[in-house]
Amino acid sequence: IVEQMSISEQLYGLYDESNCMEQKYHYTQILDSLYNTTQNIEAHVIYYQFKGNLCQEQADYKLAEQWFLKAMDIAMSQSNSNFNYDLLLLYFDLGELYHQMNRYDDAIKYIHLSFGGDTQISETNYLKYIILTSIRIEKDDIEGALEYLNILFSIEPDIKEPRLLSKLYSMRAKIDSVNMDYHAAIADYKKADD
Repeated sequence: IVEQMSISEQLYGLYDESNCMEQKYHYTQILDSLYNTTQNIEAHVIYYQFKGNLCQEQADYKLAEQWFLKAMDIAMSQSNSNFNYDLLLLYFDLGELYHQMNRYDDAIKYIHLSFGGDTQISETNYLKYIILTSIRIEKDDIEGALEYLNILFSIEPDIKEPRLLSKLYSMRAKIDSVNMDYHAAIADYKKADD
């Protein structure tokens, strides 16, 4: 049932990305049904995390936090058993949520936990560094933001996703503007628009 829930969650995400509302609704119903028919702990954690993501998507951040924390409580209580759930994904979701809620210290804490000791500069960790950079910018910590941006730009040639590259250049353009380097800001915004 865990595999079936994971697949249904992935299908939901794909239909969400392609704006197929009917299919999204269908897979929400499947996940609800699977949850209601199982006592499997891992399936419950997957379901709670899914519900948290749904609430976050709908900007119901308090309810999303409750779902994520419920998932984490269960997952952490199972740490000594054969339970095999990736807490790093849950930490990332919480970090991203807290960033959206402007709870920067909590966001930083959970994003750092989501690295799981692997702070290697890679496309896998790219979104984590983007969030940390955004937080630094929002907190007017330009030096901290530049530190993370330098990390991000060190892997820039390996990044294939255009939206991620656009985000990277937009963030640097914001910092350029704050530093009154308007020519560099214009150049970076143009690269972000490519």
